[in-house]
Amino acid sequence: MPTDLGYNKQHQTSQKYQKKKTGFLYNTTAFLALTIILALLAAYFVLPSRLTTKVATTSTPATIMDVDIPNQPKDGKTWKEVNKEHYDNLPEDTFKIKWIAEMHRQIIDYLTTNRVWIGVPEGASAADGTGIRLLDYACGSGRISTALAPYAKHLRGIDISSTMVKRYNEAAVEAGFTPERMRAVEADLATGTDSSLAKAAEGDEFQGFDVALISMALHHVEHPVAVLQGMASRLVPGGKLLVIDLHMADGETEDVPTGHGHSHEHLHEHGHDHSHGHSHGHGHDHGHDHGHDHDHSHNPDHSNAKAPGGLHTTCCAFFGEAGLVHGEIRVNTEVSQVPPQIGGGNLRLFFGVAEKPSV
Repeated sequence: MPTDLGYNKQHQTSQKYQKKKTGFLYNTTAFLALTIILALLAAYFVLPSRLTTKVATTSTPATIMDVDIPNQPKDGKTWKEVNKEHYDNLPEDTFKIKWIAEMHRQIIDYLTTNRVWIGVPEGASAADGTGIRLLDYACGSGRISTALAPYAKHLRGIDISSTMVKRYNEAAVEAGFTPERMRAVEADLATGTDSSLAKAAEGDEFQGFDVALISMALHHVEHPVAVLQGMASRLVPGGKLLVIDLHMADGETEDVPTGHGHSHEHLHEHGHDHSHGHSHGHGHDHGHDHGHDHDHSHNPDHSNAKAPGGLHTTCCAFFGEAGLVHGEIRVNTEVSQVPPQIGGGNLRLFFGVAEKPSV
């Protein structure tokens, strides 16, 4: 009897232990299941938004002075309307931000040092009447125009932003230029767009340019080939079209054909990247002053430059589609420090030049 009592007591204890163990395992399993469910919910709802934010940071416009351009057009607006609204409201001191001012310096230094390559003849001088006719498309407040003014007798700016046009014309007056010498209008040269926007840039003063350039703006454009076609239509035969923009960060490089005479088919092997509607916060403004006095004989050879993938890899293809020839891309050796929070890093400027056929 005592043995049976001992056995029963031991058995009851064992049963209680098993129940506790079972309860513990049940609770642990339930906890783990709940944790997994919460993790899956987080992955479904939270992670995509974080990834989207990361992608948007690298491809959407910069946050400059707390002004954003959305990653996608909204409220039924076109890309052009979104960009116009942004630049119409761009704070005047935006271009005084240190990294933007430094990038502008790089652009001006490169253009003045390599101006023969971009289409400014050796010895060209506005002072003696041998200067070029220059079209500055997406001209901003005219920093490039004023920087190249010593070599240009006739300067015209075009921008879709009325604010940028106003600042361009104010800069011309401040530099001591008459409207006959330097002025801008609000217009759009993209082929296939509202013709009324092109009419503002009609007449002989907006034709026959030796050089037409677009700086830090082609990446804003929904249809880059249409813009280049419109610009090319204003060039004289043999005139040069110049594109300035950013390429991707160091370390992501590939060989890019940079010599003259690339065929359209060969250039297409590098693919197209028609991404648009984003900004690096530079606006359409370039440079910091004018009248740089560089050694005019410099014309460095960048034909073996390595350049990362992006807009620059499709630029020559765009040139070909726009009816231009002899497309060439050069990459600046200086690094531009773009804040990482706006999708930047250590970036470099690229300069693309093509020619309007002589016949």
